[in-house]
Amino acid sequence: MFRPFYEKQSTPDMHLDADTVARSFGAVIPITPRTAGNNGGRVSVTTAPSGIVPSSEKRTALTLVAQLIALKPDTKELADRKQWLIDELTPLLAEVDAFTTTVEEKRRKSLKDALVKIRAQCRKAQKFYDLQVENLKTAELNLQNAAAAQEGALKFLQELKAVEQSGQHVPRWATEKEIAVWDVRVEEAKERVRQMNKEAAAAFSERNQMNLKIDPARRELEKLANEEIRWRHELDGREFYDTEFGLSNRTAGHITA
Repeated sequence: MFRPFYEKQSTPDMHLDADTVARSFGAVIPITPRTAGNNGGRVSVTTAPSGIVPSSEKRTALTLVAQLIALKPDTKELADRKQWLIDELTPLLAEVDAFTTTVEEKRRKSLKDALVKIRAQCRKAQKFYDLQVENLKTAELNLQNAAAAQEGALKFLQELKAVEQSGQHVPRWATEKEIAVWDVRVEEAKERVRQMNKEAAAAFSERNQMNLKIDPARRELEKLANEEIRWRHELDGREFYDTEFGLSNRTAGHITA
């Protein structure tokens, strides 16, 4: 739990050195040793140079304190006011820092838990996608085989018809039985063609059905993969695409067949 702001205030007799605060925020300030009457030989520092003040375009709570430190009031009243502002802001910034740390730690834990879950979903989606790809390959092979059988049956029927047209399908003085045998042979060939047509049509329909399942499976896998990469990049502190704010200029990932 965070302590209330008023509990973190400095005691009335506590004097916060401005340059020390500046150093805590990354300012580079040269140290000049000196001794004074009431500091017991303690080393003090020089005034913070104005160069540490960031541009107003990137002003934050921390830069406001740095800006205050860099100011050089020309009266005691303004100097006291400056010190009072620093004393008031510094503990608040510490509280903000603690709050930020807590939120970030919880976010990291949430991301780690989410990654475990979504990676399991990715594995499941990958298996499903791979299954659809294999089913499509099988369906395409079945269609090729059906088409070849269809072509063979039709070619055989055409050959019978050609023989029949040449008059060589039965003996010159064929009996009714011989003619009937030939007719049965032709009918069987026709039935074979009809059956192969049906099987080819069924194989064609099956191939189309399997093909329709590929894209949804791929899109689902890509969606999960993009989410996993986005969360992983956020956890690693790298650039990532935020679906709400769009902080990145590139998508997180792409799955290819």
